[in-house]
Order: sequence, then structure tokens, then C-alpha cells
Amino acid sequence: MPFIAVRNWPEKHFPPEKQRLLLMALRDAVLAAEVPDITEPRHVTVTLGSPAADIPDNNVVGIIVDFLFERTDRTNAVRGRLADHLYQAARSRIPREYRVEVMVCLFNTMTGAYQAD
Repeated sequence: MPFIAVRNWPEKHFPPEKQRLLLMALRDAVLAAEVPDITEPRHVTVTLGSPAADIPDNNVVGIIVDFLFERTDRTNAVRGRLADHLYQAARSRIPREYRVEVMVCLFNTMTGAYQAD
């Protein structure tokens, strides 16, 4: 199950309702990307990390996908499609003065540990 984290988001532009709409748009973008075995909202976790610090030129919003299990059917093309869908969803909700960057990180059980119930 991928975790989608939004980091360095512009707090002044995102009261609670806009935060919720952004997170829902990102979750829907993951589902629209048609990643193998990610087919329901319960398969995606979306979180808001820390808002942007109030320093000059701190204008990059990071959308980070983590814990996407590495599998042969999750090809570069699939990961690229996921990144594009997330970028488009974020870009439609984040003011233009902020740059949006999306990073898709694979999780490999051979190099990392995993436990779930």
C-alpha cells in the first residue's frame, strides 16, 4: 500500500477544507493511474507533512510516494504514469508560485522489512 506524503505545502493557501480536497485529489489520482493491485481508496494512504517554513524562496511542494512495493508489473511506465497523475492533481490545487515535484520510491522487501496485520 503506497503512502503519499505532501511536504513543504503552502499553509497560508490551505485551510482545512482545501487540505482535505488536495488529499482526496491525490488519492483519486493514484487510483486513476491504474497501478497494479491499487484499486480501492483503502489501498492508498495520503498524509500532509510539515508545511513550508517561512523563509524566502522556499517554494517547492514535494509529493512523495513511499512503500510502493517493487514488482515486475510496476514498470517504469507505470511509475511514470503514477507520477504524472499525481503531478496533475497537485498542480490543479497548488498555487502557480509554488513548484511541484513528485518522487516515486519503490519498496523492496529484500532490502527493507515489512510487517502488517
